[in-house]
Amino acid sequence: MIIGLIIATTLPLLVGTLQMNRRSATQDRAEVIQTAIALYVSQNKRLPCPADGTRPQGNLLAGVEVPRDGIQDCEAQTNGVVPFVTLGLSDEMGTDGWLNRFTYRISSGPQHELTRDGGMDMSSCDPGHP
Repeated sequence: MIIGLIIATTLPLLVGTLQMNRRSATQDRAEVIQTAIALYVSQNKRLPCPADGTRPQGNLLAGVEVPRDGIQDCEAQTNGVVPFVTLGLSDEMGTDGWLNRFTYRISSGPQHELTRDGGMDMSSCDPGHP
């Protein structure tokens, strides 16, 4: 009976701590992803396309951005996730604290040219740029 009481009182604390750790890991990883995307944009002058979220862990193309079409728009992706490999991140960094991959979608088409070459070229905004 005493052991049951101890378990009953400590279990909610353990579950709460686990949930807090998962939320913290998710927030930390989201910040790393945000920084990696900003670095990718600064180097490539465009947003990366999403990766195919249906590819299982261990698949060679898991975490790699989907190809762009002839006008440099991302292929349609209803299961898009953060392209962690393309961003230079580990598989773990592409998942939240519950080990689900982060969803990532990009609007494409003529009105959304952010994945096209030069679509996010901000160098003219740089005061150090000639």
